[in-house]
Amino acid sequence: MAKSEKNIPVFFNNQALAGRLFMLAGLWVLLALTAGGFVLSNIFRDFVEENFDQRMDQTLVTLIGASVPNQDNIIQLNRPLADQLFEEPYSGWYWQISGPNIEPVRSRSLWDYEFSNSQLEDGDDGSSFDIIGPDDQELRVLTQSVTFPESEMEYRFIVAGNIEEINQQVGRFDRILFWSFGGLGIGLLTAMILQVGFGLRPLRLIQKELTAIRSGRYRRLGRKYPAEVLPLVDEVNDVLDYNETLVERARTQVGNLAHALKTPLAVLVNESDSSKDSRLKSIVEKQSHSIQTHVDHYLARARVMGRSRVLGVTTPLDPAVDAILRVIPKMHKNKSLNIINELPKGFDVFAERQDVDELLGNILDNAAKWTKDSIKISGHYELGEAKNFLELVIEDNGPGVDLNKIPQILERGKRLDETVPGSGLGMSIVQDIIDLMGGSIQLSKSDMGGLKVAMRIPAQAHT
Repeated sequence: MAKSEKNIPVFFNNQALAGRLFMLAGLWVLLALTAGGFVLSNIFRDFVEENFDQRMDQTLVTLIGASVPNQDNIIQLNRPLADQLFEEPYSGWYWQISGPNIEPVRSRSLWDYEFSNSQLEDGDDGSSFDIIGPDDQELRVLTQSVTFPESEMEYRFIVAGNIEEINQQVGRFDRILFWSFGGLGIGLLTAMILQVGFGLRPLRLIQKELTAIRSGRYRRLGRKYPAEVLPLVDEVNDVLDYNETLVERARTQVGNLAHALKTPLAVLVNESDSSKDSRLKSIVEKQSHSIQTHVDHYLARARVMGRSRVLGVTTPLDPAVDAILRVIPKMHKNKSLNIINELPKGFDVFAERQDVDELLGNILDNAAKWTKDSIKISGHYELGEAKNFLELVIEDNGPGVDLNKIPQILERGKRLDETVPGSGLGMSIVQDIIDLMGGSIQLSKSDMGGLKVAMRIPAQAHT
């Protein structure tokens, strides 16, 4: 996974299972709440408009019931309307009674404004419609044509109300709806985060147990998992069992083959010693030595692979280094060695003690063979994203190696100087151990003049 993706919170990372579940559920919640809010808002608006129309209709019926034409066919009200908004100028609620060739009778709220016939010509009796009224108010109007028994004149009764009243009620409802649904959405998203986090907890436990297996604390995954996850756990455990069996079988077969070759090799060498043909003797000795070198190499590799099958075994580095530093001067008594140990204390490396001894022993023995008198050991700890590493450096003040020949040092059985005792397998075994540990090794020229061996090996600080 790219570094930028790792910085994305897991619930917003579409490459993570939790992120996919959360974003998909969040999208559905957003769509559902949006659609639900839209439907409820429209239902409420229809309800408010219906109540508004009923109020106008009731007002119109009351107005008609209170109207009586006089002898001049002028309408007079025998009782005032109860709603005081009809008395307040430009209050938003108005009524008007008009007829042919008479002065319209209006509510006090209309003040000096009069509904004209051109404004009302598009409206039908008994149906509401919208017009622009006094003070540029948007009004909903209801009209009714009425004829009284006392008069043959047809009167037009008009009741109007400000639509802003509808908009205010709907707007107030929409605001309540918005904050209510917003809180509900946040609550649902929080519940989804908890649900997804709790639901995927077994997968995080598997990750922790696999880390524990790699670090050597566990050998297999446990079985305290939900039924849906147990098949995966069983398959992982089966793979671990199968891998361990394969490694053990390969190690056994390599060991058997190597040991099977030792006896024929010994016979060939003995026969060549008694041979009078010097040329044949030389060929047999040379080829036998080559075969023996290969056998020793693969036996050492098989030992390393056999030990490495135990995942995550750790070894304290300090005791291993101290033990080897006590042995190296005794192995090279012909030199007065000055070994400078600047290695930081308190670290464990992910390898068995035998591998650590063989790794450091081969490198320090090689440095002791070539150094004039000084060997330096140093290192520093590096924090990685997946695991941590110890950068371990061993260098000497010997003659060094031609930079072009450095790659040959790690080749199996390769010796740059045949006059110095050895099989040429030491650095090759070092390379094998480093590879199996998941580390790396780099050879270069040291500031001290000799060879510098820099190893980057998985390690952890003492807990």
